[in-house]
Amino acid sequence: STLVRALAGDPEAARLGGMADRAEQERRLARARRWPEIELGPAAGFGRTSTFGLALGLSLPLWNRQGDAARAAEADRAAALARLDSRRRDVAALVTQATGTLARTARELDLLRSGELARAQQAEMLAAHALEQGGPYLVAWLTARQAYLDARRAELDLEWEAARARLALRLLAGTLTGEETR
Repeated sequence: STLVRALAGDPEAARLGGMADRAEQERRLARARRWPEIELGPAAGFGRTSTFGLALGLSLPLWNRQGDAARAAEADRAAALARLDSRRRDVAALVTQATGTLARTARELDLLRSGELARAQQAEMLAAHALEQGGPYLVAWLTARQAYLDARRAELDLEWEAARARLALRLLAGTLTGEETR
C-alpha cells in the first residue's frame, strides 16, 4: 500500500503522465488533419446583385500530410512514457529500500536491546558497584562504561537510520507536510 500511495502521489510521475497524454492528443490531431475537411456554412456575395446562400467546401490536404507532426508527437509520447516508467521504477526501488531498512533496523534493534546493550548496561552497573566498594576497579569500570556507550551509540545509529527511512517513506507517500521539513 505504501508503494501504491507513493506512485499515486508522486508529482513527477503525474507530470510525465500529463506529457504523455498531451503528446498522444497532438498525435491524434496531426492524424485528423490528414483527412479532408468538409465545410458547410452561409455564403454571401455582393456586387450588382446581392446573393445569399449556402456554401459547401472541401479542403484536401494534398501536400501537407502531417506525417512529420504525427511521428514527432509519437516520439514525444514514447519518450514521456519511457521517463514515466523509469520514474515508477525509481520510486518502487526507493520504497523497497526504505521498507527494507525499517524492517532490518527493527530486527537489529531488538537483538541489540535484548543482547549486547542489556549485557553492557548490567556489566557497567556491576563495575560501578564494585568501584564504590573500593579497590583497583577503575579500569574495569572504564572498560565496562566504554562498552555500554558503544552499544548505546550503535542503538542510536540504528534509530537514526530507521527515522531516516520513515521520513523517506512519508516523503514518497506525500504525507510529509511543509511544517515538518523545517
